[in-house]
Amino acid sequence: MKAAIISLESESSKWIVKAMQKYFDRVDSINIKEIEVRSLKNQIEILYNEKPKYANFEEAHKIMKVIDSILKSNKSGTWQKIYE
Repeated sequence: MKAAIISLESESSKWIVKAMQKYFDRVDSINIKEIEVRSLKNQIEILYNEKPKYANFEEAHKIMKVIDSILKSNKSGTWQKIYE
């Protein structure tokens, strides 16, 4: 199973990644400062380190759930759960 943490890569985030590695086969640490989301006419483009990231339908659906939760969290000022 794979996991990822999106953060500013602080020391505490690195501790979380290390702890997660005990439970997951692969853990990616993604620096939020390197993510760019562009909204075009009929699509959304996601760049990481200035390179496009392509996702299949299932991955895109999961990404949208994360983005929706980020927007809800920002609006409410509370943590949001991401449901499968």
